[in-house]
Order: sequence, then structure tokens, then C-alpha cells
Amino acid sequence: MLTTILTTLFALAVLVSIHEAGHFFVARWSGVKVLRFSVGFGRPIFQRIGQDGTEYVFAWIPLGGYVRMLDSRNDDVPQHEMAAAFDQQKVWVRIAIVAAGPIVNLVFAALLYAVVQMAGTTQLIPVIGPVLANSPAQTAGLTPVQQIISIDGQVTRSWEAVNLALAKRIGATGYIDVALQPLDRSVLQQQAVHANASDQLPLVGGVVSYRVPVNRWMAEAVQTSPLSQLGIEPWRPNVPIVIDRLIEGGAAQLAGLRVGDKIVALNQQPMAGFNEFVTYVQGHPDTSVLVALERRGELLLLPLTLLSDVDQAGGLIGKIGVGVASISWPYSIQHQQQLGLVDGIMAGGQKTLEMAALTLSFLSRMVQGVV
Repeated sequence: MLTTILTTLFALAVLVSIHEAGHFFVARWSGVKVLRFSVGFGRPIFQRIGQDGTEYVFAWIPLGGYVRMLDSRNDDVPQHEMAAAFDQQKVWVRIAIVAAGPIVNLVFAALLYAVVQMAGTTQLIPVIGPVLANSPAQTAGLTPVQQIISIDGQVTRSWEAVNLALAKRIGATGYIDVALQPLDRSVLQQQAVHANASDQLPLVGGVVSYRVPVNRWMAEAVQTSPLSQLGIEPWRPNVPIVIDRLIEGGAAQLAGLRVGDKIVALNQQPMAGFNEFVTYVQGHPDTSVLVALERRGELLLLPLTLLSDVDQAGGLIGKIGVGVASISWPYSIQHQQQLGLVDGIMAGGQKTLEMAALTLSFLSRMVQGVV
């Protein structure tokens, strides 16, 4: 927890410093006198006056900052320094100084993304897992183990691209057009069990188009994701149900289950893997079940009462409070990409512009009352 807080504060300090540096350097290059350059608020940690007469300050609370410039509207400015006052500059110079902060932040974001792309990334190709009952996705006929090829014509090579495309439709009424490519479920599962770097996606048939009906989609959603609101979850390999961790106070811990136990059946219904297990548990909230498990070569039967929770759509689902070991993803659904210098910079710029446009679009919809 402490590490997360410190990392967040450090990141904020860096972003604020870069933002204020944009204002500072453009002001200096324009001949405007800077009286104070401050990162953070509150009591100063560091404070020094440079040879240029500017006071440099770093304060305790890195939640903002400011650049104070000479301004005849706020200060008594001697006549010989009037030309260096902010309010005496031409309009385009003042606009440049004010705009420099956010522009530098955008450039910094683009460069960071470019560095990531040049270093290389591995992302999962979006393959649909469970489709939630009574969801827009189920209404449209979407089924599991299909690759999402595009959303509203926008190609989606990763879950990040899927979420970005869906975010553009927040507040929409009408249809979301989704193009899917069916895959062979059994082959994909085998690729997870026997991973091979040469594995290819097990395509079945051609691309199928669906129209998902939405009405003021996510306009009033709170703390939820576009995927869950659409009614789909990412596909996961159906791994054995070997308990890797227990949630404190969860149903499994209270019933006496242990790390290392392998769950083989619930209420005499065999569990082929984790996906089937999750589906069964979530569909039986506040229900007593008999758990058949293997422990050190012995078969045990333990009674257990599933707890309940509310899912993203507001429905009641069962909770058991266990986790399994990390998943081995098939190579066939891993999308690896490493760009060169020019392509990386172009991708960084494009990504930054997309996110800026999405932010402006979302703000516009808020003003219009759509969301």
C-alpha cells in the first residue's frame, strides 16, 4: 500500500514538473520574467533563488504547481521591466505560454508510448469467454470462443483496442457493430495445455457480424468496465481447479479447504476445469454445496455454503473465495509487436491523439447530458 502511494506521488511530481516546465521555458524564450517556479503546494522542501532571479521551489504536496510571472496587473512593475511582463506580451505569445504546459504533457505521453512500442509489447488477442445472461451481448447472439475482429469498423487486435472502441460509444443509443471470427474451442484449449510457439489461431469458418443493441449505454454506470456492461468476459484456458490461495473469511476457508486441494466436483457434478467451476459457483449464490476434492491422494467430501455478491450488472452471484495458479496462455492468442524508431514515434503520436480526442468527446457528451 505504501509503495503504491509513494509511486503515485512520484508520478504526479514528474507530470506536474513537466507541465510547469512547459510554461516556464516558453515564458523564458518569449522574454517574460519568471518570478517563481513551484512544483507542489504547502511547506517547501527545497527553495533556492537562481542567478536569473527566479525562485525555484519544491513543496511537500505534489498535487499541482505553478509558474508565477511578472505581471503589471498584480505587481508594481518598474518601467524598465515592463517589457518583460506577461500581460504586456502579444496575444499569440500569451496563448503560447498558457498552452505550453498541456502540449508538453501530450508530447511526453507520446514519447513514453513510443518507447514502450520500441521496447516491444505482448498483448492478448481478444477472444470472448463467458457471455453473461440477459446482457446486450447475449441478446445479439454473441457466443464464447470467438475472436473480436472489429468494433464499429475499428480493427481490434488487443483487449486494449476493444475497450477503447467501446469507450467511444458510452452514452450511445442504437447498435454497436461487432465482427467476430469463430475459433475451435477444443484446439485452443489443447494449445493452452501443450504450448507451442508455432501454434496458429484455430479458425472455424468466416467472419460473422453482429449488431448489439444499446440504450444510453453506460450513461449511468458506476465503477464498471465496458466489457462487463456489454456482457462478455475474456476467454481463459480451462485450467485444473487446484487451489493456489484462499481469501480470508471466504466460503472455502470457512469450510476447511486448503491450498493445494484439487476440486473435482460440486454437488456430484464433475468440474472439468476452472471456467466451468466459476460458472457453477456464480450461478448458485447463498447455496449449500458438497465439495468433492483431492488432497494428498485422498478423495474428501466437505460441505460448504457459497457466499453472495453483486456483479457489475447488479445481479446476485455466488462467491467461494479461492484462486488458482497463474494461467498459461496459448501462443496463438498472444500478439507480439516491436516497432522501430520512426514507427514507434508515429504510433505514440497517434495513440496520444486518439486518447485526447476520446477525452474531448466524453467531456462534450457530459456537457450535453448524454452521460
